[in-house]
Amino acid sequence: MRIARAFLALLLVSLPACSSDGSPAPAPIVVGVLAPVEGGLVEFGRGIADSVRLAVAEQAAFLARRARAIGYARAAVVSETKAVSKGLADDFVAAFTAIGGVVTVRTLVPDDAKDFSSFLADAIPTDPDLVFFGGEYPVASTLRRQASAAGLDAPVMGGDGIKDPAYFESAGRLAVGTLASTVGVPVEEMPGGPDFVASYAAAGFDSAPSAYGPYAYDAAIAAMRAIRAALDAGAGSSAGLRAGVVDALGATDFAGVTGRVRFDESGDPVDPVFTLYRVEGDPLAWVEWR
Repeated sequence: MRIARAFLALLLVSLPACSSDGSPAPAPIVVGVLAPVEGGLVEFGRGIADSVRLAVAEQAAFLARRARAIGYARAAVVSETKAVSKGLADDFVAAFTAIGGVVTVRTLVPDDAKDFSSFLADAIPTDPDLVFFGGEYPVASTLRRQASAAGLDAPVMGGDGIKDPAYFESAGRLAVGTLASTVGVPVEEMPGGPDFVASYAAAGFDSAPSAYGPYAYDAAIAAMRAIRAALDAGAGSSAGLRAGVVDALGATDFAGVTGRVRFDESGDPVDPVFTLYRVEGDPLAWVEWR
């Protein structure tokens, strides 16, 4: 059994390794479960592409709701072409317009784009109060710098792909006001967060746990509990053991660091949670934005 990659784009490219021996793979990004089937992986009853799509759609809907609640009404939307990035932007468009927002322009740029002049030429005359970006922080910082240079000062909003200190390290003070979401909540707000951080420090690691560390920990605990349950059930073969582990993961229900860990009939976490962050302060930092 493997713990699947945390980031959706990396998860997709790592699927062959995850599924090579037919073992299930808990995914830390949402503490979801990928179970093996002939020809690849599914998240229990749903294909992996649909599972990733669902995770992206839920995050996009969260961002759309928060954008409207803050007061943004007109969004210029641009994304890279990779499936996760484009999917996030497309789903944001659908969710934002469904609750009264207006999308003034929708543009695709190549992955790793370095020139946003065409997008900005189309977007600026539409007077957007928000620029939504589907992609990752190296490209997002380029977008922020070029938008500001062109006179478009509307804040940038995006998903967890842009929430990295490297974003504002590249964009500098122009990054102030940028909004980005992550899966889950800060570790200090998790039911088992303080104990997890204390135990992590006591173990002597050189750095603090990442934002996904508690989710990876709960994913590993879920995996070990499922293996123990399958062994206790007396699986008679390797294939039987793997099938037993899949069944046991589906029945997972325990109090983890991140909260109650359990999955629906498709292997998705029950009641997924997202958090919105904003770049602010001196020195600059991603600060939880309520």
